[in-house]
Amino acid sequence: MTASRTSNTRGLSSVVIAWAYALLPANLIPTIIARLVNDYSVDLTTAGFLATGMTLINSATVLAVRPWVRRHSRTPVALAGVAVLMLVSLGGIMLGQSGFYGALLLIAGLGSGLVLGAASASISATENPDRSANVAMIFNRLVVAAAYFLVPLIGGTMNSVLLIMCVPGILVLLTARWLPAAAEAPAAEVSAGKAGKLAWILAVAFGAWSITDDGIIGLSELIAVLRFGEAGSPLVMNLLAIATLAGLAGAVITPIAEKKAGRVPLLALALAISLVSKVVMVVAGDTALFSVVFVAWGFAFGMSLPLVFGLAAILTRDGAASVAVNGVYILGVALGPLAATQIFDMGGDSALAVVMAVLGAVTAAAIVVIALRVGREAAAAPVAPDSDPERMVPST
Repeated sequence: MTASRTSNTRGLSSVVIAWAYALLPANLIPTIIARLVNDYSVDLTTAGFLATGMTLINSATVLAVRPWVRRHSRTPVALAGVAVLMLVSLGGIMLGQSGFYGALLLIAGLGSGLVLGAASASISATENPDRSANVAMIFNRLVVAAAYFLVPLIGGTMNSVLLIMCVPGILVLLTARWLPAAAEAPAAEVSAGKAGKLAWILAVAFGAWSITDDGIIGLSELIAVLRFGEAGSPLVMNLLAIATLAGLAGAVITPIAEKKAGRVPLLALALAISLVSKVVMVVAGDTALFSVVFVAWGFAFGMSLPLVFGLAAILTRDGAASVAVNGVYILGVALGPLAATQIFDMGGDSALAVVMAVLGAVTAAAIVVIALRVGREAAAAPVAPDSDPERMVPST
């Protein structure tokens, strides 16, 4: 294996590991809330605010480090974030006091934001950013599925959750030095001015889209219990694990399907399946239909994430677009349950279905239009003499 190939492999491995670790706290939020409420008698509203606060700090941190990671070394930022997350986790395990968990969770948002900012900027500097985003999402879904199954196996306590947040950080500590620098990125596929505008439009659109994802999924257990009684809670817990595996399958087949169909048609299909599934989930009258659309949503979710994050990764060579999209996406993740709760309280499931359907349709259309625009710009742009045309121009 040549030195260049070894460097590319190490760079991709480092990005994938850091990205998965950065998203781990957010993916564990349902379990964290359950432990706070059930084990420490924290009221549900307070637990929800803590989870939202952690995610908001994550988003703010990603956007705050954007100027640094687009121009300078990403390794120190990633290492600082890992140190924060590991110290928070170890501190929680040693202290074991419910009063400390709130502050620790908020600090965890800072740590995960630092790692995510470094990883999302670095992905644009890999040899093939589009493919790298897909690999990262496959690994992310695999890690989330493993975490869901590990928590009950190792005790199902808050210490179990904190241990899962801590131990994988060792891998990031060992590989963060391989995060690729901005200078190693491929040539920009879209002119700088247009890329900047498209990046922020994509960021806002996908951030708003994520409100529909996390809003409805965040309320899925409540909806299921109201509609199906006590059986609704274990139903949703099982469906979350199954949907995560379905998302892994969706991410795995995405590069194959993209080669055959192109990014834009596949992205439109994934967003359409996701939106229809979520709306039906809100109004479904029986457990069979509810279960089918829940799993269908998970599959479409696994397809759409690598397509959108891959699109962001190829927009700018310094990773600025990728960081912006990731930062605003996390903001939508934080606001989704809060927005959905308010709509549900005021108008019930019918209002929630209508609002999320409209928001989803508008934002999905914007995302697809941006993907189409990027494809056209890339196809029309001149290719540098030392560039690989198949790598430089995304399929549409």
